[in-house]
Amino acid sequence: MLYGSLCFVARLGRDRLRNVFAYQSKPARLGRESNESSQLGIVDLSDRGMGSDSAEHHNGGIGDTRSIQVEAAALTKLLGGFALAWIAWSASSKRTNALPERHFSEALEWQLVEIKQAQDMSHKINELLDIISVTLNWLRWHGLTPADIAHLATKRALTRYLYKTEQIIDKYEALGARPEATDVE
Repeated sequence: MLYGSLCFVARLGRDRLRNVFAYQSKPARLGRESNESSQLGIVDLSDRGMGSDSAEHHNGGIGDTRSIQVEAAALTKLLGGFALAWIAWSASSKRTNALPERHFSEALEWQLVEIKQAQDMSHKINELLDIISVTLNWLRWHGLTPADIAHLATKRALTRYLYKTEQIIDKYEALGARPEATDVE
């Protein structure tokens, strides 16, 4: 089974994995080409009410639109569609890092309640996405960076999920049969 996992990684390609784990926290270090924006897949924030000159007043002072775009491009390679969520929460990281750890588990419990109470699929999807946002903040609280998260998520997928999903489903179906288990539907 480990051999199969290693073959899977080999198929991803050395360069691709090297790029995934090569994120540097200083966005200014990214790319030297004049068309850096197109090469990094920069997100255009101007159509999201963040203006082209400055996003300062929209994002709690975390930076201008260009620096957010460069950081988002780098983080997207690591966190995918959750890069902007990471950046948005960066403005409050001092406050969230000062919270007790139970805050995050309680926030997840509330998200599950909101999912149960959701009247439409759109609301339910937003709450599910919020669970990932809470989880990212909890990982940040533990001192993990986006590069750490990407690395550990890949490692977890290779050691826990790959070729084992049926066993995982069986485990949680068995746990769900217990009376104290909570149903989320």
